[in-house]
Amino acid sequence: MQANPKYYYDEKTNSFCIENYQISKPFSSFLPGIAGIFGIPLWCFYVNRGQCIVSFGIKNKDGAILEFLPADRAYRLASTHGFRTFLKLNKNLFYEPFQTENLMSFAKSKMAVFADYIKICEENPSIGIKAEVKYYTLANKNVASLVRELKIINVSEKPMDIEVLDGLALIVPYGKNDFALKNMSRTAEAWNFVENLDKKAPYFRFHSSSEDTTEVVEIKEGNFFVSFDNTHGIFERCDIVIDPKIVFGISSELVKPYEFIFSDRLDISNQVFANKTCCAFAYTKRTLKPHDALSIYSIIGHAKSVDELNHLVDSIDSAEFFDRAFEENKAVINAIIEKNTIVTSDKKLDEYAKMCYLDNILRGGVPFTIEYDNKKKLIKVIITEDNDFSKLDFDLYYKFRKVIFEQIPFAKEEIFRLKKNEFFALAYVLIKYSPEPYRYLENLKQFFMVEHNKIKDEKNSNQDTSLFMTEDDVFELSLNENFLIGAHTETHRVLSVLDRREQEYEILQSKNVLQKITGREIFCFAYPFGLEGDFSEITQEICKKYFKYSFTGIKRVCSIFTPRHKIPRFYVPNCDGEVFERKIFEFLYYLFS
Repeated sequence: MQANPKYYYDEKTNSFCIENYQISKPFSSFLPGIAGIFGIPLWCFYVNRGQCIVSFGIKNKDGAILEFLPADRAYRLASTHGFRTFLKLNKNLFYEPFQTENLMSFAKSKMAVFADYIKICEENPSIGIKAEVKYYTLANKNVASLVRELKIINVSEKPMDIEVLDGLALIVPYGKNDFALKNMSRTAEAWNFVENLDKKAPYFRFHSSSEDTTEVVEIKEGNFFVSFDNTHGIFERCDIVIDPKIVFGISSELVKPYEFIFSDRLDISNQVFANKTCCAFAYTKRTLKPHDALSIYSIIGHAKSVDELNHLVDSIDSAEFFDRAFEENKAVINAIIEKNTIVTSDKKLDEYAKMCYLDNILRGGVPFTIEYDNKKKLIKVIITEDNDFSKLDFDLYYKFRKVIFEQIPFAKEEIFRLKKNEFFALAYVLIKYSPEPYRYLENLKQFFMVEHNKIKDEKNSNQDTSLFMTEDDVFELSLNENFLIGAHTETHRVLSVLDRREQEYEILQSKNVLQKITGREIFCFAYPFGLEGDFSEITQEICKKYFKYSFTGIKRVCSIFTPRHKIPRFYVPNCDGEVFERKIFEFLYYLFS
């Protein structure tokens, strides 16, 4: 049977479609990885071959989760090195959807490109299977993530036992840069490491830096893969296969999953998790009645830590999470393209103009005009993972704050009501009405951490008390509703080097003294110094016993996924009003960029 490609614009769904796309003219583009103001963006390259997505990652080529490939290699390798779906039907028939060879056996495929996502489907009536895949990104989350939704439908008239592996034949551990992938991939495997597999959310990273330098540092950031099965309304986390030998056997060709095809049972109890290039496949088995569907939701991305990943994964308790995420991503993209609207007699031209505008946004940022002193200034907002304050024109940003006041009608009223410093009030107004930051604090307040030994001891004349507070000062401050008193240990020692008994004494003594002075419960704590390595898991366990929240000194914006006892914060040193004002605006820039 001869299959021919077909190209058209679907006005009903507002999408560009290619039928039998695997044999059509080469086509490639980037999936919008825009993640909104509070999200972490990613880049995602796709082609009209295999299951489309062939490269994606964070920052640049060195942050690849799936190795970056130029277009010519991408067309050749998408069907083997991209996403794969392996099906074993009724224990004896193997089938892989979206392979070109399927078009020769009555299968029909279709690729649909939307502004905010792409979708592919294939139906093969000869074996009674229809497969659908949808890709989009997570918006406004503190992890960079690609979402993949897979649906396998039994279109036959008989029940079908189905065993599924779905995911990536190869996944890049964080820390393995593009040079290592292209030139010393085998050698670099010595640094490969996978953890968190027991949580069914494997975290792929180099265990340490691999550069030929005198200093070796531990790498804590990582790439991850997690999947959920929602078949028959039962939402549960899938087992994940990371050892390619379990899937492909001793073959390293990645063409066929021979071990999966010929084995009676997939044994994942003893997977090799270090010193080798890993795969990432969700695994599940179901029985589908006629016209029933198997649904797998996968998230593949990058996180700053295992804790950050687990808090995201633990927050997902139903398929409704993905329904909301899909709509939120759509809203983020629509908010951008709707700003560039032309209206002509040709709807295709109108939509084409929007897509061209979106493509330019991905390359050059969102243009934004601000007015001040009867002048206009055009700035471009490019939302990236890392923010460098040294590149920020603060003079312009101070003028930009005027626009903020003008655009938030209630801002001036709130500032007048607060009767506080204008800059604190600006931060209060903006953050209070944003959806996620500081969810864990009941009210946004200036936050004071007090060490017991920094309370002035009138009996000890040898102390340098120039910056110390008296007990009366602490009590008076505690009465002010705009301040919150928190504990900060007895003597400000590095807690991670102390044993449990010493840590508990330092922490609890500070809490008890402050509660005695203020007459109020002290439910917040800040780790001395507060950087990674200055506190331990034991420290956090102790803090969980005595406090609601614990703060680090790590400079990062928190979100709904931030652990309650590892909340980041922005350090402000002892300084005058001018420097403090600048710190506030550094914080605002960090938050809203």
